[in-house]
Amino acid sequence: MYAATVMHVLALAAAVTAAQISIASVTINDLVTPLGVDNAAPTFGWSIGSVAARGASVTAAQVQVLPVTGTSPLWDSGTVATNATRLVYSGQSLPSRTNFSFQVRLLDNSGGWTEWSTSTFATSLVADEDWESAQWIGAANPSVDQPILRTDFDVSREIASAKLFITAIGGYEAYLNGQRVGDLYLAPSWTQYAKRSFYDTHDVTKQIIEGQNAIGIAVGQVWSTLGSWGPEANRGAWDGNMRTKAQLYITFKDNTTETIVTDSSWRGKLGGSTRTGAIPNNELFDSRIESQAWKQAGFNASTWPNAIVQTLPSTEIQSSPVEPVRIKESIMAVSITNPESGVWVYDFGRNIAGVGALTVNEAYNATIRMHYGEKLRSMGRIQDTGGNWQHSTYIHDGTGSVTWIPRHSYYGFRYIELTGVAGTPNAGTVVAQRLHSDVRGLGWFTVSDDTLTWIHDTTWQSMLNNIVGVPTDGAYLEKLPWLSDAAVMSETILSSLNVKSLYTKWAQDIADSALADGNLPPWAPSPLEMDPFPSPTWGNAYPEVVWQLYQHSGDVDLLSRFYESIKSYLAYELNHRNSSGLIGLESWGDWVTPSINDKGIVGTAYLYCSITRVIQMASILGYSADIESYTSHAAAVNSSFHAAYYQPATGDYRSSSTGGFAQTNNLLPVAFKMTSSARRQAVIDKVAADVVSRDNHLGTGVAGTKWLLPLLTEYGYIDLAYSVATQTTYPSWGYWKSLGATSLWEEWAGSSRSQNHPFLGTVVDWFYQHLAGIKITTAGHKSIEIAPFVPAELASAQGSIQTLLGKVISSWTNSTAQFALTLSIPAGSSALVSLPVSDGKLVYENGKDAVDSEGVEFVESSSGKSSYNVASGTYNFVVK
Repeated sequence: MYAATVMHVLALAAAVTAAQISIASVTINDLVTPLGVDNAAPTFGWSIGSVAARGASVTAAQVQVLPVTGTSPLWDSGTVATNATRLVYSGQSLPSRTNFSFQVRLLDNSGGWTEWSTSTFATSLVADEDWESAQWIGAANPSVDQPILRTDFDVSREIASAKLFITAIGGYEAYLNGQRVGDLYLAPSWTQYAKRSFYDTHDVTKQIIEGQNAIGIAVGQVWSTLGSWGPEANRGAWDGNMRTKAQLYITFKDNTTETIVTDSSWRGKLGGSTRTGAIPNNELFDSRIESQAWKQAGFNASTWPNAIVQTLPSTEIQSSPVEPVRIKESIMAVSITNPESGVWVYDFGRNIAGVGALTVNEAYNATIRMHYGEKLRSMGRIQDTGGNWQHSTYIHDGTGSVTWIPRHSYYGFRYIELTGVAGTPNAGTVVAQRLHSDVRGLGWFTVSDDTLTWIHDTTWQSMLNNIVGVPTDGAYLEKLPWLSDAAVMSETILSSLNVKSLYTKWAQDIADSALADGNLPPWAPSPLEMDPFPSPTWGNAYPEVVWQLYQHSGDVDLLSRFYESIKSYLAYELNHRNSSGLIGLESWGDWVTPSINDKGIVGTAYLYCSITRVIQMASILGYSADIESYTSHAAAVNSSFHAAYYQPATGDYRSSSTGGFAQTNNLLPVAFKMTSSARRQAVIDKVAADVVSRDNHLGTGVAGTKWLLPLLTEYGYIDLAYSVATQTTYPSWGYWKSLGATSLWEEWAGSSRSQNHPFLGTVVDWFYQHLAGIKITTAGHKSIEIAPFVPAELASAQGSIQTLLGKVISSWTNSTAQFALTLSIPAGSSALVSLPVSDGKLVYENGKDAVDSEGVEFVESSSGKSSYNVASGTYNFVVK
């Protein structure tokens, strides 16, 4: 009896203290188990998993940092009252080159603690002096030939651990005793080299042996020359020398250490086997030139000259803050054709970014070429577009079978054309290797429409194809981080993929690329030093990306970090308006529009958008003087805009230079709230009429497409928006689908020069925010709105987004009998839910009248909708 009573008391205690939430994942500096933490105050973060009870929220957090082998904390935050999803370290300085574990637990509003969620991290080189005597080294003066560098070292004691810290300009391949170090690709990530470079950390404990060892480094051009622009053009931003800097740090089991660093004692030479290797075009590997034994211990390098020490002034070296690029998938060809003698074309079934893995056994001097392309000519061979010829070439030394993968370049392709093999190749001769930054998915959308499903899934793949340490415009042609391309997609990608660290890094790239007068180049990093093209549309990327990062994370520090730099950019634009107060020079405007491109209208509207973003930032940061100043600027720009472009006679916006109606001209002033609230409906009515006149087709390019379907939907044209989205003739997404596209294209036309270009995928914002109905109303998803719009012809839709507070799910089905909506609201968040309710219909939640349901509060009914406030948890609404 006594034992049963004790067990009952314990069970009650457990029930009282059990948390209603769980932790899904933990991070440090937004990364999972990083080896390269080099800042003195790293940030511990977490995302919340399941919610067991409605209304659950986080009230406190505790973080502990521990030695890997111990249980006593080196730092304990204690119980910190917070509902945030991050906590900054405030303990004693963490020593360099040390492994740690950390654990996080959360207290919820029921008084229960979660289980500890544990992970690991390692510090790298916390202080500059931790590099010790490591120097930047190279092999010779600038050349397209690859420098290879090496040194030997002896190990006579038992090793506990070993780490390699390494950077390069442009990219490196490191080897220990002939084995490649790590699995990173195109490393380190591209930066503005004149300002900043990244290093990577590799655990190489298992690659070092007792006795003689060798470390070798091959340095390639990779990002550093952007070959399509010519290496000379790029040397304005840096001196053009390919170089590397590295430190191998060995800890022995007797607690002693040894450091091997790059310096002039190394041996180096130009002209390794990789003769060229540069993005965006080609790579050549000549296996006849250099024995691969140079990577092995005992190789005789006495004829090689000593490495040349190369200074690199003004460059900050920091541990890479982003997920690395890796080969993520091997893809076998779905077909192999032989259009001409000696020519074999591999079709991999979909357009990807990556390289080919070539396995051949050929004679000495055999030159085997992989030629990459997105399209085929009518006779079945690769069609090159835009003067771009992507290829990688291997020259065989005749010593037997070899598998070769290009290491210093990558390509956008669906097809690989193989030439130079003596016999008939097989499926294993060329295998596609897909690569992208190692980011994980956050959001997903499903829908009962084949065209919309194709659009979403194809956009997802196109985004991945263009995330390679930087967000790029396209994988086939330029491979450049164009500002507007990535910015216009920022909402979509931040909802779909875990790219906070990558986009934060990219915002820093923009800051680093800015000129002294605040103006921005069209890319960041910029591959060459030149006068920027004037474009407030593209320049808007800077405030827009920082703002979207804040919206999705709630991280106010991001606004503080970039605010002054953004103000400098905005000052440049405001100072370069014409005498009418408008943007006179805009390079791209509504790029790839099938209609009129009034660049002045587009540029001036985006200037206004940039000003309002800065006002929003200033409001959060508490800069009242800036709010007043920029509000005045915004009013002046808007007044000039309306004086020049609003046409009272027609009730719309158009320029005197073209005189015609363009959808984008009228979408942007409504989207940016330049148009008075009294006029907005009439303007969108004009847009809708134009869409109908085009047989329910869009007439927008990159600037306008983002806003077309959302504004049609919000101003009463949901079925028209759905019709536009599901068209299958030009111009439309479905038109690409009908032509067999497996990725998004740059242009609406079937002749599009680039067929792996995500920037017209902003329609996915409409999927999440309007069809699924998920909108952020407070930064960091602290409050959200669930307001699905339901096209008459659509039976169901579901959107889910994994936020830091937990997963948001909105899933609905619609029939003549009922409308059913299932929701999941994260811990600590709340939602305003709007349901379509026609006359005579009632709203139920979990089988009872919604107003009687726990966690549900009725707000209002109007205009065919009923609205409710709900707390965190899962809900099942039915309207019938």
